Amino acid sequence: KNFGFDSNSSVEVIDLRNVPNDKIVDNQKIFKGYHMNKKNWISIVLDDSVETQKIEKLIDNSHKLAEIH
Repeated sequence: KNFGFDSNSSVEVIDLRNVPNDKIVDNQKIFKGYHMNKKNWISIVLDDSVETQKIEKLIDNSHKLAEIH
C-alpha cells in the first residue's frame, strides 16, 4: 500500500492495537490499520515524522490492550 503518497518508494510501518479513536488517525503519518482490523488497529509510517516518544507510548498502550484480550 502506498498510503496515498506520490512516491513508489518503500516505507516501513508498524501496526499497533489501539482503542477506536479517530483523533489519532491523521491519514498522513498515522492511518487506520492497513491490513488489520481498521477499528482496533493503526498503522504508523516510520520515517521519523512521528515523535519517538509518541510511538513508544502507543506501543505500550498496544501491549496493555493485548494483555486484556
